[in-house]
Amino acid sequence: MLQQAQPLFSRRQEAFTLLLVTYVFMFVLMVVDIADILYSPTANRITAVRVPFEVIFTITKHVDQLVMFVLAISISSFLLNSRHLIVVPTIVAIAASVWIATSTEDPNASLPFFVASPLIVAAVVYATRSYSRFDLKVSRKLVYMSALKFAIGMEAFGIIRWILFPIFPSAISGDLSWRFTEVETKVFYLLGFASPFLLVAVSSSYLVRYIMTQFLGTGRKVMQVIRSLAGDTEAKDSAITISTRALLIAALTASVILPIYPYIPTINPDFKSVSTDVFYYTPWMETVLDSDGLDEFAENIFVNISGGDRPLSLLVFFALTTATGAPLVTILQLMPVILTPALTATAYYFVLTGSKNKQLAVMVALIVPFSTTVIVGIYAGFYANWMAIIFSLLAFSFLLKFLESGRKSYLPVILGFIIAILFAHNYTWSYMISALVLFSVVYGVIHRRRRGIVTTLVLVGIVIAISISVDLSKMAFLRNDSGLDKEIAAAANQIAAEEFTRRWNNLNYVFTIFLGGYYTNSVIYALALVWMIGARYKDDNMNLAIMAMTFVGVIALFAGEYSVQSRVLWNIPIFIPAGIVLYNLIRQPASLANKAIFIAIMIYFGNYALRSLANLQLPS
Repeated sequence: MLQQAQPLFSRRQEAFTLLLVTYVFMFVLMVVDIADILYSPTANRITAVRVPFEVIFTITKHVDQLVMFVLAISISSFLLNSRHLIVVPTIVAIAASVWIATSTEDPNASLPFFVASPLIVAAVVYATRSYSRFDLKVSRKLVYMSALKFAIGMEAFGIIRWILFPIFPSAISGDLSWRFTEVETKVFYLLGFASPFLLVAVSSSYLVRYIMTQFLGTGRKVMQVIRSLAGDTEAKDSAITISTRALLIAALTASVILPIYPYIPTINPDFKSVSTDVFYYTPWMETVLDSDGLDEFAENIFVNISGGDRPLSLLVFFALTTATGAPLVTILQLMPVILTPALTATAYYFVLTGSKNKQLAVMVALIVPFSTTVIVGIYAGFYANWMAIIFSLLAFSFLLKFLESGRKSYLPVILGFIIAILFAHNYTWSYMISALVLFSVVYGVIHRRRRGIVTTLVLVGIVIAISISVDLSKMAFLRNDSGLDKEIAAAANQIAAEEFTRRWNNLNYVFTIFLGGYYTNSVIYALALVWMIGARYKDDNMNLAIMAMTFVGVIALFAGEYSVQSRVLWNIPIFIPAGIVLYNLIRQPASLANKAIFIAIMIYFGNYALRSLANLQLPS
């Protein structure tokens, strides 16, 4: 008979290492607490601003010292059973320091605890390395897996409270049921300090890639891992066994539920608007609805309202209002319930068109409703931009189809979507025209020796030129500024050399205060950075399209005023590279560690989305 394989680690080793990891984590939090670190909590940013934008990091010492005490006693019980003299001073240090730290109000009483804690960990490591018969070996792999288990547990406890929040509402962080959620939130914002740096690295990924491959001794090894995660986007065998249809349904369901979440009666009993721009769209649409005759209606939509920069968006709102008979404010409040599934489906179609890989497309679709694009879009009410981004992904989808097949029948479709972008939102049209030009130039350089490349580029150039002529004709006929004129004027006012010297202040403002600080999400930018460094552009048109949409805004990110930075950042489909990396993480016969990382990241995204959406309610 075959003997059953023995596990690498005993349950006792696993439990001990998990306790040790938890102990170290709590110690780090308490160090941050003592250091009076400032952070920016989203929870009170948009609602009536109950606290300052920056508050001192605190984990409520007495409660958490009790947690440390329980952990220390548990570790001591493990060490006592190991029957080694090394545990005696360790247990004495634990008992004395915890007793001192928890028995008095004096903040200086915690000092012995902070001195003893590193000694505790050092003693365990010493015992592991020095005693061959020490039965509580703490290996690197075991610590790694224990850290992943702890991360999943912390994120899971956090998201459970947000899921139950509509059923059991209470003041956020107002009672002990919020303890794990509060810790997870503070850890999220500590990690959030890295967000602007990661964004700059994404924008400079070519330089980062060059440095890693040329100058760093371990860079080449790291690059192998990065390239495996950025990976091939083509369809191939995968370890993912869940049906793509079920995953797509789950993505679309999340796309409907999440925009409804901030309007659940127990969260928002007065059904207040949570999107800033609703307050602009409401009087605009009242003007449209009160128009006297077709001429005034057309003049309001195409000329008077916001300089005529979003007539198609206003027409969509008008059609929904008149067709449903619902109150105008309700239509505007619930627009994300339509736009989020539309963006999810469009992202799925774009990736499927570019990669022919349904599983990859579904993975990207799963990320969309939890992305910064959707959360910031709901917060700000970027409805016109939202429609324009959807049309942009569709335009690029059909451009990829044209480049692959050479069928000229796709060109009118591409032109139609580009003109739809122009009439949905002028500024986004200017951005996407720039991305199309960048894509075409790089594509032409890469394929300069390919037969028929000149004809292909000329045809694409004609499509772009026609859309520009439509913009200029609109300006002449409707007596308003063209999209290019507005973009040039905005660039002259908001992109300047002096803004380059303020770029870090501007980026910090974007990530901590402006637009609610909801751009803060270090993990999604880290995933995007991995993809940007490792992706192949030369033989993958979809990757090239994502690259073009990312790099076209580099000047604005580095030399733009904060409002320009925020708009450019919103136009970047950051959820696509993040989804590609997550797909490649679990695509191969996935290890247990890869699955654990994937689960932790998805729960992290869920916490980010629900925490943000629960705190969007605007003051009266």
